[in-house]
Amino acid sequence: MPGEYVFNVHLYRKTHSNSSIPVTVILEKLNPHVKLLYSKTVTLSNPWEEKTIIRFVLDVDGEVTESYFIYKPLVEQLIGMQEIDSYRTSRPSAIGGSTGTNDPYGELYSAPMQPKNEDKE
Repeated sequence: MPGEYVFNVHLYRKTHSNSSIPVTVILEKLNPHVKLLYSKTVTLSNPWEEKTIIRFVLDVDGEVTESYFIYKPLVEQLIGMQEIDSYRTSRPSAIGGSTGTNDPYGELYSAPMQPKNEDKE
């Protein structure tokens, strides 16, 4: 299918705040034979970190006509912050905004926690 394709990697969550995760990606064309188009190893260090590996354009014959490495975010940062808020408020150890070892997101996001509005009838 012709058009632009963006190949990103995204670190959703990690458990150890002082570790990095190496990610190796391989882009291959499979038809009619296996052909290596691109290979790269990147390191992700922070929750919600996103890196563009490669962007490329395919023509109607499925051939790569252009390729470039300009970053294009595919995951909205706002969604990430909402996920972090949800994660922090759902854990007993996170009540009060703990940034200890039980809260891997404390270093990334330390905004004040909002109290839940629980209406009792």
